[in-house]
Amino acid sequence: ALRSIPESFDHAVFFVMNVSLLLMTTGVAFFGAFYLVQLIRYYPLLMHNIYEVLPGEPHKAGMAIMTALVLVTPLLFGLGIYGLCLFWVLFFWSYGRRKERFLHFLFLLFTAVGPFYMGGLHLGMELLHNDWTQAVIHHQDGVSDDAGIAALVRLTAHNPRDDSLFFMLGTAHKKRGEYAEAEARLEKAVFLNPNMAIYYNNLGNAFYANRDLVKAVDMYKQAIVHDPQIAASYFNLSAAHRDQLMLKESETEYNKAKELDPDRISYYVNILGPSYNRILIDETFTKEWLTRRFADQLFSMAGMHLKGFAFFWENALYLIAPMVMFIALFPLHYVRKRFGIARRCVKCGAVYCRRCQTSVQMDLVCSQCIHVFEKQSGVEVKQRTKKIIEIRRYMDEKMETRRILGILIPGGGYIYSGRFLKGFLLLSFIVVLLVYAFFWDFLCQDPMTVWAVSWSTRLWFMIPALLLYGLSVIHLYRPRV
Repeated sequence: ALRSIPESFDHAVFFVMNVSLLLMTTGVAFFGAFYLVQLIRYYPLLMHNIYEVLPGEPHKAGMAIMTALVLVTPLLFGLGIYGLCLFWVLFFWSYGRRKERFLHFLFLLFTAVGPFYMGGLHLGMELLHNDWTQAVIHHQDGVSDDAGIAALVRLTAHNPRDDSLFFMLGTAHKKRGEYAEAEARLEKAVFLNPNMAIYYNNLGNAFYANRDLVKAVDMYKQAIVHDPQIAASYFNLSAAHRDQLMLKESETEYNKAKELDPDRISYYVNILGPSYNRILIDETFTKEWLTRRFADQLFSMAGMHLKGFAFFWENALYLIAPMVMFIALFPLHYVRKRFGIARRCVKCGAVYCRRCQTSVQMDLVCSQCIHVFEKQSGVEVKQRTKKIIEIRRYMDEKMETRRILGILIPGGGYIYSGRFLKGFLLLSFIVVLLVYAFFWDFLCQDPMTVWAVSWSTRLWFMIPALLLYGLSVIHLYRPRV
């Protein structure tokens, strides 16, 4: 589906809705992995800051328990995972670098837009499964059974000004050979909307079936006037002229039809042979018209849903909380910057801040590493060797953490090492394939593409996911030069 544009209206709508659902799922998965990595990376720094704020010499085990309780405060107050992630933005903003702060900002934007996005998806799914859309899908597929006719009759009774319903009902009657009913419904559609060329075309076919060639020819000509690019109208007019023994005009109209749409006309000619114009072509709604109509209905439903600010009131937490968090970030960041934010030495991994280490000359390197490697005078070989061992141990711990995260979370190792785009692409690809392999019920159920796929066929989606996951793990375990 990602390599081609769906041709029919129903496939196009299902495709757009499923892509939207997958985008939301991918965003939730990525930000969940990102904040889990943030917690693992900056938990010691946060614990060090709390340790420096408290008086005396708190026990390290007690400090760890206290820090964990502080981090899960939103859960204790019933705010859920949403509130938890927003709360972590406040803690981790100051520790992160520019790329991480940009992702924090994207998360705040994601949470602010999320309610509208999910509300739009909900309305879209409602519209996708309502009676009008199902009637359109049946109309496009040429369904004209008793259930379809009854559904269209009910819809016309509730929506007597909707010309599209009368057009679909008249076309369905025509396909069943009920030409009198077809003429009545199609004339009603033309009366309600006299600017649709396809209405005239199908009404002409109903007149032709009743052998009223004069009215049929008039309808085909009206269709051509309103839209001269519809090949079916010329083809049908050619058939009517031939029955009127107007062979020259018939040939002219046929050539015009073939010029406009050679593939479609050749299709009918190949089926019928010499009697190619003894069959008529019924028109259906174009994909462009259906897309506009679907979008208009969606915006109309959204406008009714937003009326009276009920939607805003129901989602006040999700709308106000990101803005409050964003405003609170700046003063909190300034205060923590002013009194000293805990850092971690990029060489040995030691956690320090301004209170416990005043002689900081480099922002990301502890004073001990500066003394050992920069001010080399008076440094014993034993002390330098010990520091080199600490650095090596810290580098090995970082590498092992990255590998473990890469195994537990697809793309987690890349997120931990700061390669956020690579981690996002890997995680997104695997999430999409997992959804298509095992969680089809999460998507909009398109009967032509979902229900027709067997369980064994779905397992094939796992092959590229496992292959990509395996390659990412191998890449994390490659020998270090």
